[in-house]
Amino acid sequence: MKNAAAAGNATGYTPTIGAIVQFEGRGYNPYYGHVGIVIDMTSTHIIVSDMNYRALGEVTTRKIPINDRSIQWYIYVD
Repeated sequence: MKNAAAAGNATGYTPTIGAIVQFEGRGYNPYYGHVGIVIDMTSTHIIVSDMNYRALGEVTTRKIPINDRSIQWYIYVD
């Protein structure tokens, strides 16, 4: 989040379509973490497109609860 903000990108804790979501914790690389793009939302979930989550080079689409503990923050981009 610090690096994104330092580069002039808005950051926060509210999901929006098109935002980059940062994950950390169980199931994610302990050093690098993981990111995805919010491609859709419901009132309770975000739909994320990401790569290398399940297998190297594989693009996945996943439905994740908005309050999932692994979600750290969002980076808002144009």
